Amino acid sequence: MRLFALAALIAVAAGGGACSGPCCTYDSRPIPLQRAAEGELMVRLQLEDGSKGSALIDTGTPVTVLAGTDGVVSIRQHDLRLLGPDDAAGTAPVRALLDGVTMIHGPLSALADGTAPMALLGGDLWTGFSVEFGFAVPELVLWPEQPAPDDFLSAAGYAVLRIRRRGAGETEAREPSSGIGPSGPYQFPSSLLAMRACAAPAAFDREAPLPQTCCIGDEQTLATGVDLALLLGTGYGPIILSRSAWARVTRSMVPPPVTTVRDLHTATAAQPIMNAEWSTLPRLALVDREADTTVNPGPCVELGRSRRLEQVALAQSRNADHAVCALPCDQDPRTDGRAQNSAAYIELGGDLPVAIIDDGDPLLTGRSAQIFPDGPQIDGILGAAALRSARVEIDYRGQPARAIFSCAADATLVACRSIGRCPRLPGAGQTHTCFGLPTHALPGICDNLPAECP
Repeated sequence: MRLFALAALIAVAAGGGACSGPCCTYDSRPIPLQRAAEGELMVRLQLEDGSKGSALIDTGTPVTVLAGTDGVVSIRQHDLRLLGPDDAAGTAPVRALLDGVTMIHGPLSALADGTAPMALLGGDLWTGFSVEFGFAVPELVLWPEQPAPDDFLSAAGYAVLRIRRRGAGETEAREPSSGIGPSGPYQFPSSLLAMRACAAPAAFDREAPLPQTCCIGDEQTLATGVDLALLLGTGYGPIILSRSAWARVTRSMVPPPVTTVRDLHTATAAQPIMNAEWSTLPRLALVDREADTTVNPGPCVELGRSRRLEQVALAQSRNADHAVCALPCDQDPRTDGRAQNSAAYIELGGDLPVAIIDDGDPLLTGRSAQIFPDGPQIDGILGAAALRSARVEIDYRGQPARAIFSCAADATLVACRSIGRCPRLPGAGQTHTCFGLPTHALPGICDNLPAECP
């Protein structure tokens, strides 16, 4: 994904998070990952005592955990080594050194294939970095920061989703004392990312004609799909939805999807979630918020608007004299008929796995409590298996944080489509380049104006 590369080994001070001080050395080269049974992301890990094992990487858990066996929850600091694959001599090269990492010693459960993670590397570990995940051939890249601005990334086709970090807190257990006097509880930083999602929107064909009319308010009735708030969790495989959220989604799906029943295994639950229902989604879009902060039309409405504005841009790129212009429902009411900016989004498709669990399950209620009261009520968790056609760089250090999405190099348009934000044209004579189209301006004549709207 990176638009530049770091050639030399880098030592950085990771501000905040599970590391303190000049803790980390890494070379910003891809670190190979593995998938567990349901698609969860795992990395090879070595501790300071030489012990090795597989660690679960989970952006959806706010703290880092070392599997404990003595039944006592405690907090200690460890030096971690992230390993690459074995070389010809059977030696695994060290790809990243993370020293002084605060870890909670506590229980972790086996996953569906029986894999018992040695550790869970949670969100607090990553907040000092910009972390890139490739999901197709799973890999991890650590960067000190992502300096590229939003408009540059959007013009290059990246879907930049601006997301507020949430979930800061402290543990009841105390950290080891580093000096005279008692130690305090471990205060972990905000790291949880709740994403605006549109589940099961209609398929999009940008060659299709625009709606004949779309007056102000019609953008709601024209929207397809169901609005969801999903927590990004790379330590889970499927999309995990509450039953109430799944019921909302299936009302819009014809025919209704087929479901099966089997247990859902997660590392953070003492027991498997029994008799979860399993199904698939045909499409899921993750949508940035572009609408004015005083309104929130929802991700499905903003997805529909971005799609219509792409159809407008396509027509205008083909004919500089006569072409359609933005419909009234997609115009900024504070202007003289100019279009709104279109929101960035990434659309994923192709039988995305879904596990449906009770609304009151601790997995969902616990995550909702961690981002309450200033965060949205989450409908579920977006797991790594649903992102197999995508890449994402999580710029934890940005203000706000950013999830910078793109598609895997070999992904089809059905499996993945990444659309950058498109700023409106400010007026005649100005040009822009959006949606992968040639640079173009407003047409001489808008074929669809004036609109017959009240």
